[in-house]
Order: sequence, then structure tokens, then C-alpha cells
Amino acid sequence: MTFQIVIFAGCPVQFEMRQQQIRRDTGFKNEIFFCDSNQISRLDFLRKNAGWFLFLDSDCEVAPLLLETINVASLEKNIILAGGYVNPKNATYLQRAHNFIANTWLNSAKLFLGGGFFIHSSVEQMNVISDAEKIFWGAEDKKLAGQLLQAGYSIQKKDDLKLTHHTSKKLKHFIRRAWLQGYNDNSIDRKEKTNLSYWLSELVPTNFDLAPAVLLHFLVLWSGKLFQKIRLQRN
Repeated sequence: MTFQIVIFAGCPVQFEMRQQQIRRDTGFKNEIFFCDSNQISRLDFLRKNAGWFLFLDSDCEVAPLLLETINVASLEKNIILAGGYVNPKNATYLQRAHNFIANTWLNSAKLFLGGGFFIHSSVEQMNVISDAEKIFWGAEDKKLAGQLLQAGYSIQKKDDLKLTHHTSKKLKHFIRRAWLQGYNDNSIDRKEKTNLSYWLSELVPTNFDLAPAVLLHFLVLWSGKLFQKIRLQRN
């Protein structure tokens, strides 16, 4: 059995750049699909395509030997394998902070898929999921995780599925991402409490310099939640 790769990208240029990197560095020969994040959700793609897929965000770089760690024959079809992030070379403070935050969400919550995950799709399982809502950015992978759990999947962290995450270096992007994660929280049917004690244990002592960025992340996220709650009550 083999698998195919799906690159979740906002434009064809982003897709082509990541596809070329994968072909060049890993020698991957199977098909690589373009999933346009402005036109189709990952759930809609899974509804239309059956088989084994590795989903990647376009800003995630695949290491040369990473794909060799995936042995499809040994995998269970109802288990999703979620990867983690490593920092790019010469990562900025905000890039380090974002990747730390994303990895901590991955390790502490079930409703999180991140920028790379491995899944087997079947028409029967996908039809169990209620109709998809409008495409949105920010917490969309939490929404998808809840829908896939509804369809009978379970999510496991795969420690050796590591992706170099070239996230934006801009403060505006960092804040916008946190805001939308909070603002879109009402779109998620299944909720999880944030394990703040786990976050604290991850920060102290080795990542304590990232504490200001993590605090900013949560303040903005909670503000987005509150704003949306007030907005819905007024409507």
C-alpha cells in the first residue's frame, strides 16, 4: 500500500514551491495534490478522495528521510497520526514562540491536528460527518479534529513526524492567528479545557523566555472568544 500527499495552500505558487521541495529532497514519486485553502476544506477533500493521505500545510518543510518513517501496512485505518513542529534555521523569537505554542497544543489536547497529519479516508466514514460549514482560517484544524472524532477516528501524536515550520515572522500574523482561534471557537462542536498546568510545566525552565509571547497568545485568544460571545448575544 502507498500514500499520497495533500498540500494545503492558499495559492498555486505556494503549492508548487512545497511540491518541488518534497520531490527534490525526498524523491517522493506518488501524486501530490493541491488543496486550495480558499476554495475547499480538508474535510471536503477527504469526502471526495479515498485512501492514505499525508496532509501538509504549505509552510511546512519535509525532511529528506521523514517519509521513510511512514509504514502504511502497519497502520490502523481509524487512527490519525499528528506530527509536530521544529524551528527553521535562525528562527526568530515569534517563530519559536508560535512553534512552541502549536506543539504544546498538540501534546496537551485531542482537538488539534497541526500542519501535518496522516489519515486514511473512506467514503463511508466521511459521510457520517455532518455537512461542512463555510471555509474559515483560525482553529479550522480543531473543527476538523472534532468532526473526525465524530466519524470514529482517534488522534495520536507521532513523535518522529517532525516538520520544519516556516511560519510568519510578523507580530501581526501571530496576533491575528490567536484572535481567530478564539473568535472561531464557537464553530467547534466539541470543547476541551485548557490544561494550564501542562503549559506551565513546558515553559519552566527551558522555554521560560517564551512566556511573554505565550501570555500574549492567550490574552488575544480569550479576547477573541469574548468578542464573539458578545456579538452572538447581541444578534
